[in-house]
Amino acid sequence: MTHRISALISVFGVFVSVTLFVVAVGQYRSGASVLWPVFGAVLFLAGDGSSR
Repeated sequence: MTHRISALISVFGVFVSVTLFVVAVGQYRSGASVLWPVFGAVLFLAGDGSSR
């Protein structure tokens, strides 16, 4: 049961990070600072720390 909860949290973390990355790229394309996609990429690459 604990493994399923951990997997669910990981999937949720990946979903949130991908969503934030897509929003960051959209903000950049609409004229926002280049820091938005950088921030989104950092969150995407950091992912969910529970697998360590």
